[in-house]
Amino acid sequence: MNTLLVTYDLHKPGQDYPGLIDFLKGFTWWHCLESTWLVKTTLSASDLRDKVGGYLDSNDEVLVLNVTGRGWASKGLSKSCNDWLHNNV
Repeated sequence: MNTLLVTYDLHKPGQDYPGLIDFLKGFTWWHCLESTWLVKTTLSASDLRDKVGGYLDSNDEVLVLNVTGRGWASKGLSKSCNDWLHNNV
């Protein structure tokens, strides 16, 4: 199982992308920062990028990174956010 980081810049006025949000919530997920998600999935980074891309406009930007087993550090996040990271990354 991979833990993938998904971060994006949505350029549509109002940045209302309910389909994208519903799609990401279909995974075990972490969303403690505005445009950043971590999801647990068997998909590769490029496969998830392609699926997320179906919800984006042509001028939007997305980055998907596999962070499985990588070191991490945080500051200012809530206990529940840090707990998720400890248990899933």
